[in-house]
Amino acid sequence: MDAQSLRRSLPRQLAAISVVIALALVSGACGADIPRGKVIFSTDVPKADGVCSPGNAVTDIADKTSVYATYVFKDRPGSETLSLSVTKDGASYIPSSDLPTTDTSGLDCFADTTDLSTLPNWGPGTYHISVMNGSTVVTEGDLTVK
Repeated sequence: MDAQSLRRSLPRQLAAISVVIALALVSGACGADIPRGKVIFSTDVPKADGVCSPGNAVTDIADKTSVYATYVFKDRPGSETLSLSVTKDGASYIPSSDLPTTDTSGLDCFADTTDLSTLPNWGPGTYHISVMNGSTVVTEGDLTVK
């Protein structure tokens, strides 16, 4: 995996539980069959395949199952600041935080190589992840953890 394919974003603080996580990103262009504007959850670790094509896509999992997110943008972001937020059962899980423009500018998608099941306070519930450009949704998705 070359240095441009694997990027590390700035740490994001989970305000409610005061834990810092770092998201390692594999970036690329979308394959033709990837749905735009969706967060795709997968039980396979994302590959640096250049097309953000996650294998074994899921919408629900057991709470101890490893799961990864691939963020597919509706349109390629430019220099605008995008913000990521995550809710669990409708309550804030990861407060809205800005994504570095160097990690998103000009990309169709990015894949997070962080196993979401290792996040603090992870467990059963419905998680909603969204990336916004101001008040416009760029990508979003839901995952049910049982």
